[in-house]
Amino acid sequence: NLYKKKIAVEENEELRVQHEAALQQQMSFTEEAKQAAETLQKEIIRMDQEHKATLEQTQKEYDERLRQAAQEALEKIKALEDQGVAMEEEHRRKLEELGNTYQEQLARSEAELLERKRELEGFEEEES
Repeated sequence: NLYKKKIAVEENEELRVQHEAALQQQMSFTEEAKQAAETLQKEIIRMDQEHKATLEQTQKEYDERLRQAAQEALEKIKALEDQGVAMEEEHRRKLEELGNTYQEQLARSEAELLERKRELEGFEEEES
Protein backbone atom coordinates (compact mmCIF):
# COMPACT_ATOMS: atom_id res chain seq x y z
CA ASN A 1 0.00 0.00 0.00
CA LEU A 2 2.81 2.31 0.88
CA TYR A 3 4.48 1.39 -2.35
CA LYS A 4 1.36 2.30 -4.33
CA LYS A 5 1.17 5.63 -2.50
CA LYS A 6 4.82 6.28 -3.28
CA ILE A 7 4.25 5.48 -6.98
CA ALA A 8 1.13 7.67 -7.01
CA VAL A 9 3.08 10.54 -5.40
CA GLU A 10 5.90 10.10 -7.94
CA GLU A 11 3.39 10.04 -10.81
CA ASN A 12 1.68 13.11 -9.37
CA GLU A 13 5.07 14.81 -9.08
CA GLU A 14 5.92 13.87 -12.67
CA LEU A 15 2.53 15.15 -13.87
CA ARG A 16 3.01 18.34 -11.88
CA VAL A 17 6.46 18.85 -13.44
CA GLN A 18 5.04 18.17 -16.91
CA HIS A 19 2.13 20.49 -16.21
CA GLU A 20 4.50 23.22 -15.01
CA ALA A 21 6.70 22.74 -18.08
CA ALA A 22 3.61 22.99 -20.31
CA LEU A 23 2.55 26.16 -18.48
CA GLN A 24 6.05 27.63 -18.90
CA GLN A 25 5.99 26.76 -22.59
CA GLN A 26 2.52 28.28 -22.96
CA MET A 27 3.66 31.44 -21.16
CA SER A 28 6.72 31.58 -23.41
CA PHE A 29 4.55 31.26 -26.52
CA THR A 30 2.17 33.88 -25.13
CA GLU A 31 5.08 36.27 -24.50
CA GLU A 32 6.48 35.65 -27.99
CA ALA A 33 3.04 36.23 -29.52
CA LYS A 34 2.68 39.43 -27.48
CA GLN A 35 6.10 40.66 -28.62
CA ALA A 36 5.30 39.75 -32.24
CA ALA A 37 2.01 41.67 -32.00
CA GLU A 38 3.79 44.71 -30.52
CA THR A 39 6.44 44.55 -33.24
CA LEU A 40 3.75 44.28 -35.90
CA GLN A 41 1.85 47.21 -34.41
CA LYS A 42 5.02 49.34 -34.35
CA GLU A 43 5.75 48.38 -37.96
CA ILE A 44 2.20 49.29 -39.00
CA ILE A 45 2.53 52.68 -37.26
CA ARG A 46 5.93 53.28 -38.90
CA MET A 47 4.61 52.35 -42.35
CA ASP A 48 1.54 54.54 -41.82
CA GLN A 49 3.77 57.50 -40.88
CA GLU A 50 5.97 56.88 -43.92
CA HIS A 51 2.88 56.69 -46.11
CA LYS A 52 1.54 59.97 -44.69
CA ALA A 53 4.92 61.64 -45.17
CA THR A 54 5.07 60.38 -48.75
CA LEU A 55 1.54 61.67 -49.42
CA GLU A 56 2.40 65.05 -47.91
CA GLN A 57 5.58 65.28 -49.99
CA THR A 58 3.71 64.25 -53.13
CA GLN A 59 1.02 66.85 -52.42
CA LYS A 60 3.69 69.53 -51.85
CA GLU A 61 5.42 68.60 -55.12
CA TYR A 62 2.09 68.62 -56.97
CA ASP A 63 1.16 72.00 -55.46
CA GLU A 64 4.57 73.42 -56.45
CA ARG A 65 4.28 72.11 -60.02
CA LEU A 66 0.75 73.53 -60.22
CA ARG A 67 1.96 76.90 -58.90
CA GLN A 68 4.83 76.94 -61.41
CA ALA A 69 2.50 76.04 -64.29
CA ALA A 70 0.10 78.80 -63.26
CA GLN A 71 2.97 81.28 -63.02
CA GLU A 72 4.25 80.27 -66.47
CA ALA A 73 0.75 80.58 -67.91
CA LEU A 74 0.37 84.06 -66.40
CA GLU A 75 3.75 85.08 -67.82
CA LYS A 76 2.77 83.78 -71.28
CA ILE A 77 -0.57 85.61 -71.10
CA LYS A 78 1.24 88.83 -70.10
CA ALA A 79 3.74 88.36 -72.94
CA LEU A 80 0.90 87.81 -75.42
CA GLU A 81 -0.93 90.88 -74.10
CA ASP A 82 2.26 92.94 -74.44
CA GLN A 83 2.78 91.55 -77.94
CA GLY A 84 -0.83 92.40 -78.83
CA VAL A 85 -0.43 95.96 -77.54
CA ALA A 86 2.82 96.34 -79.50
CA MET A 87 1.17 95.00 -82.66
CA GLU A 88 -1.79 97.33 -82.16
CA GLU A 89 0.54 100.32 -81.73
CA GLU A 90 2.51 99.29 -84.83
CA HIS A 91 -0.73 98.93 -86.80
CA ARG A 92 -1.93 102.35 -85.62
CA ARG A 93 1.43 103.90 -86.55
CA LYS A 94 1.30 102.36 -90.04
CA LEU A 95 -2.27 103.58 -90.50
CA GLU A 96 -1.15 107.09 -89.51
CA GLU A 97 1.75 106.87 -91.97
CA LEU A 98 -0.61 105.71 -94.72
CA GLY A 99 -3.03 108.49 -93.84
CA ASN A 100 -0.24 111.07 -93.90
CA THR A 101 1.07 109.70 -97.19
CA TYR A 102 -2.43 109.80 -98.63
CA GLN A 103 -2.91 113.40 -97.43
CA GLU A 104 0.45 114.40 -98.94
CA GLN A 105 -0.39 112.74 -102.26
CA LEU A 106 -3.84 114.34 -102.24
CA ALA A 107 -2.31 117.76 -101.54
CA ARG A 108 0.24 117.27 -104.38
CA SER A 109 -2.49 116.12 -106.74
CA GLU A 110 -4.64 119.13 -105.85
CA ALA A 111 -1.63 121.42 -106.34
CA GLU A 112 -0.91 119.82 -109.73
CA LEU A 113 -4.55 120.17 -110.73
CA LEU A 114 -4.55 123.85 -109.72
CA GLU A 115 -1.33 124.40 -111.67
CA ARG A 116 -2.78 122.75 -114.78
CA LYS A 117 -5.98 124.71 -114.35
CA ARG A 118 -3.93 127.93 -114.25
CA GLU A 119 -1.97 126.78 -117.27
CA LEU A 120 -5.22 126.06 -119.11
CA GLU A 121 -6.62 129.41 -118.05
CA GLY A 122 -3.37 131.01 -119.24
CA PHE A 123 -3.71 129.30 -122.64
CA GLU A 124 -7.31 130.39 -122.90
CA GLU A 125 -6.32 133.99 -122.17
CA GLU A 126 -3.53 133.86 -124.77
CA GLU A 127 -5.91 132.47 -127.35
CA SER A 128 -8.50 135.10 -126.76
